[in-house]
Amino acid sequence: MSNKKEFFITTGLSFLLFFLLAPFGGFYKIGDYTFGHGDLLIIASISYSLFTYWRLSLSPNKTRTVIAILFPLVIFLIPIHLINFDASFVSLPSGIFHFIGVGGGALSYFSQGKLRVIVLNTLMVAIGFYMYFSGYEKLLHWNSFGTLSGEVEIQAPVFKFEDADGHAYSNADFKNKTLVVDFWTTSCGVCFTKFPKLEKLYSKLKDRKDIVIVAVNIPLKGDTNEKAIEMIRKRGYSFEILFAEQKATNEGFEFNAYPTSFIIKDGKMITYKGEIENIPPLLGI
Repeated sequence: MSNKKEFFITTGLSFLLFFLLAPFGGFYKIGDYTFGHGDLLIIASISYSLFTYWRLSLSPNKTRTVIAILFPLVIFLIPIHLINFDASFVSLPSGIFHFIGVGGGALSYFSQGKLRVIVLNTLMVAIGFYMYFSGYEKLLHWNSFGTLSGEVEIQAPVFKFEDADGHAYSNADFKNKTLVVDFWTTSCGVCFTKFPKLEKLYSKLKDRKDIVIVAVNIPLKGDTNEKAIEMIRKRGYSFEILFAEQKATNEGFEFNAYPTSFIIKDGKMITYKGEIENIPPLLGI
C-alpha cells in the first residue's frame, strides 16, 4: 500500500472514530443515564490510544500515521476553543483527552518493555477516572464560579431583597442566621432543573430558626413578580421567593451565571458560592 493511500485511510478512520465518539458528549442515553463530557474524556482517551497503537503497528511510516490520526482532531477541536473559549470550556477536558489518547497509544507503541507500557496506560486511565469522578466537575465549577470547591470567605455586599408585597430585607435582617440564596431568572432552564434540589433542602430546614432559604428572582425585561411566582407555584414548589435588581446584585455578589447559590453567615460573610447540590453537607445534612 502506498504511503499516500495509507495516510488517507488512517485519516478517514480517525474522522469516523471522532464522529462515533462525539455523541458521548451529551447525546447518547441509556435508560435514565445521559452520557456527558465526563464520560467522553475516558472513552475518547482509551479509544484513541488503542486506535493509535493499532495503526502504528500496521504502518511503516510512523510519523505520517500520527499526523493522519491527529488531523481530524486538530481541525475540529482546536478552532472551537479558539473562537469562543468560555462557551466551549465544558468540552475542553474531553477534547484534551482525545490528544492524550493519541499520545498514550504512541508512547505505548514506542516504549521498550511491557512494564513501561503498563505504567503509562495505568497512569492515563487513573487520570481519566479522576477527571470523571471529581476533576471534571471541579473544573466546571471553577469556570462558572471562580472556585473549585465553592467554599470561600468573602465579605458580603450590602444587599436588598424584596418580597412580592414590597417588604425589603437587608443584611441586618439576617443577623445570627445562615442565609442560603439561590439566584435565578425566568428564562433560565437550568434553574428549573435545579429547583427540586432547592425544594428538598427547603423542606428539610424550613422549621429551623437559624437557617433561611430563599430563591431570589432577578427580573428580566417584561417580567413581573406575579409571573415569577406563578412559574414556581404551578410546579408545586413552596420555597420562599424574593426579588432583587439585576445590576446591583450581579456586581455586588460578582456573578453572571444562573443559577448561582450562596451561603451568607450573619448577613456579613459569604462562605459558599456555587451550585445548590454542594450546600447540604455544609449545613450538616
